Formats: sequence, C-alpha cells, structure tokens
Amino acid sequence: MKGSKKECSFGDLIYDEEGFLVLSSSVEQFSLENYEELLESIKELSNGQLLPYMSDERGKQRYMDNDSKKYINDHMHKYVSACAIMEDSAVLRFLTHTFVAIYRPKVPIRMFKSENEARKWMKSFI
Repeated sequence: MKGSKKECSFGDLIYDEEGFLVLSSSVEQFSLENYEELLESIKELSNGQLLPYMSDERGKQRYMDNDSKKYINDHMHKYVSACAIMEDSAVLRFLTHTFVAIYRPKVPIRMFKSENEARKWMKSFI
C-alpha cells in the first residue's frame, strides 16, 4: 500500500506516494541474507505488483559478492520493474556497468546523480 514502510535489519524500505520503492540504508555492506530480506520485503510491500525501485548509494562503497550478484540477477525481475541507483562514485559506476555487462539483468538499471532525475526516469515503469 502506498505510504507504507517496512523496517528491515539493514534499514527501511518505503513504498512512497508516487508508487516507488525506496531503500534508505546506512549499512555499508550487504550480505546475501540482506538481499534475500530486501526482495522479500519488496514482495510484501508491493503485494506482488512490479514497481520501480530506487537506492541511494551516494557516499557508500557497497560491494556485492558473486552469490549476491547471482541472487539479485535471478530474482529481482520477479519483484521490480526498474532499478534506479543514485551514486556519486566512479568506482560504483564502474562496478555497476560491469555487473550489467556480465549478468545482463532482466530489469532496466540506470544510475543517477540526483533523486529528481531518478524519479523522472522511474515514472515510465509504474
């Protein structure tokens, strides 16, 4: 339901009024278990509807291990219509481009410098 929030072990997942799933987390490193919890939380908040997802990675240097990459690639498309990543790091940009090139995710993934740009793009995936 729009306007709802799910508290997770790594932060909050919000289903905002615009119809976007927004992750708010200060955790520097996610484990495979965190990604499993994230997708389960997305499934719960969205009630099975595919919705655009946004994560603010500015100021963070999260690294995904291979098991997490495979899990996200194998399952994210079941719960998310698109993925916007806000970033401010050349390293994160490189890693994300590498992930997209190797894994060819079934969900469109784009990186943005601002939340406004990300939200404009995500509107086409509602």
